[in-house]
Amino acid sequence: MTLKIFLEVVELRTKVASVFPFAIGVLFSIAFFHEIHWLNTLLFFIGMLVFDLATTAINNYMDYEKAHSAVYKYEENVIGRTGTSPKLVRNMILGMILFVLIIGLIITAKTGLFLLLMGVACCFIGIFYTFGPIPLS
Repeated sequence: MTLKIFLEVVELRTKVASVFPFAIGVLFSIAFFHEIHWLNTLLFFIGMLVFDLATTAINNYMDYEKAHSAVYKYEENVIGRTGTSPKLVRNMILGMILFVLIIGLIITAKTGLFLLLMGVACCFIGIFYTFGPIPLS
């Protein structure tokens, strides 16, 4: 898979929608608490961004797998249009989710279990928003 195809599968151009609320949260933390833990913030940002990439890739993968129209599956969906192996995309998704899990465990070790519970809830919502028997997306 080329970088160009990867960036299209994860729709990097749409990630401003994730970065903007994150930046607002960082600015709020600085203004209200007058402090910020930069390492934790950086780790969280990386995990958040990679998780967003993974959920978008899941959405494209599921659209490909469940496509009812050959035109959509092979001419419009990035996986079919580029001839990318669905197995490769699935493995890429699993790798990104594993990476996010590792980041989450590092942050949990630095901050405590409450953040782990919040992260699990958010990841559950994020994955089942785009995947499952009746996805919300």
